[in-house]
Amino acid sequence: MQDYNTIIGVIQMRQNKCALKVIQNRYHIGYGTVQLILKRFKASRFFTGAIKNYGACSGRNDVLSS
Repeated sequence: MQDYNTIIGVIQMRQNKCALKVIQNRYHIGYGTVQLILKRFKASRFFTGAIKNYGACSGRNDVLSS
């Protein structure tokens, strides 16, 4: 499991057309981890702004329990 900043960073860098090697070196993760993050992001149908807003939300437990 990766931390929040790694996941958001990978998604944003990839959307900005950064090479996979650059992303791997910056976050010290492997190719498979990058691919897994991107695969799950694509399957979730979220967009980066929604994820960032959700992470900053103070009432996350209310959202998760409903």
